[in-house]
Amino acid sequence: MKIRSLDCYRSPDPVHGKRNYTYMDAVRSSLGPRDVAVCGIAQYAILCGAIVGYTITAATGIMSVVRSNCRHYKGHGANCSQEGTMYLVLFGIVEVVLSQLPSLEKVTFISIVAAVMSFTYSFVALFLSAAKFAANHRAYGTILGSKIGGPGGVSAPTRTWNFLQALGNIAFAYTYSMLLIEIQDTVKSPPSENVTMKKASLYGIGVTTAFYVSLGCIGYAAFGNDAPGNILTGFDEPFWLVDLANVAVVIHLVGAYQVPRDSAATTIVSLMLPFFNAILGLLGAVAFWSLTVYFPVTMYITQAKVRRGSRKWLAQQALNVGALLVSLLAAVGSVADIVQRLGHVTMFKTKL
Repeated sequence: MKIRSLDCYRSPDPVHGKRNYTYMDAVRSSLGPRDVAVCGIAQYAILCGAIVGYTITAATGIMSVVRSNCRHYKGHGANCSQEGTMYLVLFGIVEVVLSQLPSLEKVTFISIVAAVMSFTYSFVALFLSAAKFAANHRAYGTILGSKIGGPGGVSAPTRTWNFLQALGNIAFAYTYSMLLIEIQDTVKSPPSENVTMKKASLYGIGVTTAFYVSLGCIGYAAFGNDAPGNILTGFDEPFWLVDLANVAVVIHLVGAYQVPRDSAATTIVSLMLPFFNAILGLLGAVAFWSLTVYFPVTMYITQAKVRRGSRKWLAQQALNVGALLVSLLAAVGSVADIVQRLGHVTMFKTKL
């Protein structure tokens, strides 16, 4: 559906029409003011929520570095439990300072560093997972996942919530779609911007999907049902390589956002809700249907003048309803997991 939004960069004609410089501009050109308001709320929610996820992930990366060094020098039987409250606060302070710098998002060097860091920790995670899988001499885990009841099993509700939350985690990968039009605005023409972006999206998403599906499968084969939400937290050795990957995560996230009014507030929320997977699942649920499916589909129907009741119209609406159902289920699973975890943690006290 992200492909549909690419045709809405120009309107009413996708090749010769007036430019829409942002996602909200595209919604404004094709739909009414109510849709623009809903789009703005959804975008703002996902951006603030992403910041919470970034803060938790960065603090987890720092804790992982400290823990892996502790276990390397003191032995793997040593008590190296880490408390991350201080790291969350420090990361929040750094972001408050960086958010005061004007036009930070336009500094090309930051994008280059972010790309290098992303490749670094992703390939390290894949390498470590493959090495652990090879050392195990067998694959852990099963096709059906955690068993219900018995030693090492989980309750039926917990397994259901985990499944639904996983849908949200997958859906979170699609939140980038609201940035496509802003990226498309930087593309030169001819050929037309939508043609170039469709090719770039196809190749880019194809490669990243293959890579991350491989990482997910190999990581699960290596750890089984004990696979951590943040795969890098499952390794301690070689400690220097684990440290390198986690430092790359932190560097990547330090420059990942610039929201002057929200840095302090989102840090407080991160302290209250330090749940990596649950937060990702909820964010994915919020953004998937609205920003990734509903608006692109509705804009396409309006711009292409798809006749109401036609086969194409029915197919688009079926996709719309299906995506809404996925989002609702993912939201239920993520909220249930958050509620469950709140009963076992102390707010403003993050541990690894």
